[in-house]
Amino acid sequence: QANSSSDNFSTSEQQLAIASTFFTSLGAGQLKATLDLQGINSSFELPFYQNQQQEFTQGLGKSSFFWIYNKKGLKLRLGAGVSYIEGDQTLNSKLNYYPDLEVYYKKKGSVIAPYLKGQGGIELTSYRGSVLQNPYLAPITALQPQFNRYNASLGIRSSLLSVLNFDLGFIYDQVENFQYFRRLPLQIASDEKVYRLSNAFENTYADLSLYGFRAQLRIDLAQYNFIHFETAYRYFDTVGEVALYNTPSLQMNWKSQFRYKEFITVSFNGEVWGDRLALRHVILQDQINRSSYEEEFNLPLFIRSTASIAIKLNEQFDAFLKARYTTEGIHGQWSYYQEPNLLILGGITYKFDFQY
Repeated sequence: QANSSSDNFSTSEQQLAIASTFFTSLGAGQLKATLDLQGINSSFELPFYQNQQQEFTQGLGKSSFFWIYNKKGLKLRLGAGVSYIEGDQTLNSKLNYYPDLEVYYKKKGSVIAPYLKGQGGIELTSYRGSVLQNPYLAPITALQPQFNRYNASLGIRSSLLSVLNFDLGFIYDQVENFQYFRRLPLQIASDEKVYRLSNAFENTYADLSLYGFRAQLRIDLAQYNFIHFETAYRYFDTVGEVALYNTPSLQMNWKSQFRYKEFITVSFNGEVWGDRLALRHVILQDQINRSSYEEEFNLPLFIRSTASIAIKLNEQFDAFLKARYTTEGIHGQWSYYQEPNLLILGGITYKFDFQY
């Protein structure tokens, strides 16, 4: 996979990734190995701060070796992974090891199955990926890899007649360079770039341990008809006194779809961000070209939900109606970026049928 990205501020980023998988039979199971090679080069045109790093070139090689066994209700994935990174000095070590395991057992006739998972690893942080999370990111920011040491979960899954599926698990991890977003101050310089008006964010990183739980519920009513709901709560224990801005402990999302005889399809999707700490920069009248001091405050619960209905008119034409609702306020998901309370879109789609 190769990606090339740029923006109107002369930012340039190239990404390259190559992955391969090998497996062979071993005893009653399979021995499997994966190899991933990744490289990234990001170049920014103008620094926000003095002496700010403007170019990042990093390479990552990682491999996992594990044995898979899946018989008589017992599923085993036993192994470990290793990663080596070049071009970064922020992690404690260039060479890192982590577990790659899963233990799952479902007794015949039982509807409840316990499991244990631990699949750590290192991921490169890109400017492109960061912007997809937060579109108000400034066109220069720090890029540091994130290392999830354990990414472990312990829980139970249940299945009732393949209709009702439930997953409840407790999660634990130790993370180096946990990524979050911090609002930049007002800093009007001679170039007067628009992202200097305290209206943009930068990547920030913290080392921490996290604890919490995750619950998933899925109901399969019929083919193409389902309801899926997921919620997670995480508690963050940071190394040192670090404030994790724009990082909610509570997150929820849901999606569902109902189809009647391929004639009409109704779907609902949504997400919830819980209360979260945010930062604003206060500006005094006698210092209107820069921020005077920082002030923390809490962003309220944010909900974004979408409903849509599609009606098939014939083989080529569909009519649709979509509506998106968000909670009112001056903030939206990101502080001081308000989203419309209600958006409605209707129209007709046409399916091209090319014959070769």
